[in-house]
Amino acid sequence: MGKPQVAGVYEKILECAKKEFLEKGFEGASLRAIAQDAGTSTNSIYVRFQDKVGVFEALVQPAADGLKELVRTRQNAFGAMSPQDQSAQVMEYSDQHFPDILTYIYNNFAEFKLLVSCSYGTPYANFIHDLSTIDAECYRNYIEATGNDALSSGRASENLLHLLSSGFYSSLLELVVHNISREEAEKDMARLRRFYAIGWEHILHP
Repeated sequence: MGKPQVAGVYEKILECAKKEFLEKGFEGASLRAIAQDAGTSTNSIYVRFQDKVGVFEALVQPAADGLKELVRTRQNAFGAMSPQDQSAQVMEYSDQHFPDILTYIYNNFAEFKLLVSCSYGTPYANFIHDLSTIDAECYRNYIEATGNDALSSGRASENLLHLLSSGFYSSLLELVVHNISREEAEKDMARLRRFYAIGWEHILHP
């Protein structure tokens, strides 16, 4: 049997790793420096996390998966509505549930800072792309379910749906990049969502 792991070391490694990644990014971060700050050895990091990617993943995966699931759950609930209700309630539904997404991001602020500012060199570098893919699919399903001709007429395309989704979530997460306060974020996102609403109205109902 192997030696039992010392209590608290796992958490201390993650605490020090978060600081190291935020200061230096993934590629610049050093496991040796993390181990030194945590008062342990690099071997103890390998035992617990396998490698540097494993450490980064332990820090960001719960928040990343949680946001994707939150977006997916809200969109699945919307998609389960009748086409008539979707058409009638699309803006109201979005307004009702978007604050949950903003709250989730601000409740996991440091983790999203890592995801959008420090993930180059990890599988999480594509996080916004993956999130946007989920969102663009919802747009496509809405267009198809309601019989809207935005795609068939050429006013929209699959690429455009993804570009719009990517632009929105990139803007949303820029709040984290620039350390915008929650109060200011609410104001800025309300303005941005109005901007997008006008654009979508032009695409869907010219």
